[in-house]
Amino acid sequence: MQEVAGKRGAPAPFRLSGRRNATKVAGEVQRKRVLVVDDNESVREILSRVLSWYEVEVKEACNGFDALSLLTKYNFRLVLTDLQMPGMDGVTL
Repeated sequence: MQEVAGKRGAPAPFRLSGRRNATKVAGEVQRKRVLVVDDNESVREILSRVLSWYEVEVKEACNGFDALSLLTKYNFRLVLTDLQMPGMDGVTL
């Protein structure tokens, strides 16, 4: 595994379109709160683990209703949601 900014296991920065790169984007959300919403626990775990490499505070919800509850309690810089979930889909959320 490659080492980035002293964090073992963090991926090397990848190039995004335009002038911005992943390191810059990660810096913008660093010390920010992100909500990950997915009914698949494995997906939530992977996304949370990757975001934690960039010192992002992650909250997780397994459905749209739990996500709405968290949205009333916290301010989130970003919400990553599955589009197809039982009960309330990501679009409705």
